[in-house]
Amino acid sequence: MRIGILTFWKTEDNYGQLLQCYATQTYLRSLGHETFLVKATTGRDYNPGLREQLFSKLRTAYRLLPYPLYLTQRAVKSAFYTLTHGRLKPYITQREFEKFRQKYLNCTDREYTLDMLKNDPPQADAYVVGSDQIWNTTDGIYFLSWAKDNVLKVSMAASFGARHATPQFCDLISPWLRRFDLITVREQSGLEICREAGYDSPHLAPDPTLLLRSADYDRLRSPQPRRHRYLFIYFLGTRTDIDWKQINAYAKREGLDIVYVGSQGQEDKYPKEEPTIGQWLSLIANAEYMITNSFHGTLFAIQYRKNFVVYPISGIASGMNSRLTTLLTPLGLTDRIYSDNLDILKDHVDFDRVFDILDKQTDQCKALLSDVFKNIS
Repeated sequence: MRIGILTFWKTEDNYGQLLQCYATQTYLRSLGHETFLVKATTGRDYNPGLREQLFSKLRTAYRLLPYPLYLTQRAVKSAFYTLTHGRLKPYITQREFEKFRQKYLNCTDREYTLDMLKNDPPQADAYVVGSDQIWNTTDGIYFLSWAKDNVLKVSMAASFGARHATPQFCDLISPWLRRFDLITVREQSGLEICREAGYDSPHLAPDPTLLLRSADYDRLRSPQPRRHRYLFIYFLGTRTDIDWKQINAYAKREGLDIVYVGSQGQEDKYPKEEPTIGQWLSLIANAEYMITNSFHGTLFAIQYRKNFVVYPISGIASGMNSRLTTLLTPLGLTDRIYSDNLDILKDHVDFDRVFDILDKQTDQCKALLSDVFKNIS
């Protein structure tokens, strides 16, 4: 079967986003299907105008307010660059995500807007959407509003992010959801939204990254120079209350170096590294412990059997914490959600038990996918 996959793909620094895409393609290929990523776009993605660039700079400045000296230094350097180059300093990363896409993902040559998908979609026997927060959108691209009726439509652990089941949103998505042959979602809150929107039989499913195991990801890993024992920190820019004094004190007390990676707008005064995806996986695999506020960071800490602490999201996006509770509750790991101290990092985790549970979850998901695809050659 020829399967077109639609999910977020354009990131240059969100490791989980590309790895969930890789996992979806890799798993479906293992079933014998021909898969390709449909590079869907709104047409505005990653082409910000001056107004958007200025807003991004202001947002960065706001996040750096707790570090006035560092903020001043950054502002002076940015102003000097603008004066000498006649434009705002661009964001440049060394993470080589485009190389990863070219090497490991089978993608369409063109980028498809919604109108292009309506008029001339890439040919496929089935379209699969997910995972990631693809249903935290309203334009219909990732709800397959444009797909023909005779094409199989499946969601793999789609996420609504922090959205709620408002009447307006449910009325919008209801006709789109009814056209799906199988809907699986990533969070309990997603089940509730689907039911409120009139789709009565959604299924809870693990993120596609869990359909593979660490040995599968080891193929992507890059060699890593020998390091002293270290605490690996991975923070996304989503608002999170982080006690850096406590983190630094803990690392010092335990004789650990700190290796820190930030992405998706994470800004503070602390030095960070910008690893490739292969290097990022190696940093997790070789870490003593891991601290993160990332859902996929948490997943890969589990994949590599690392003791971890996950900081919950705060503020307006706190609804995104549903994905953590949905993941960690059946695994008996809710104590890993940060409350007031980091001592939990050294407490034993029975990962054999954790993977017994994960195996049952993934087996159920694989059975659902097998059933929906089996009647199409």
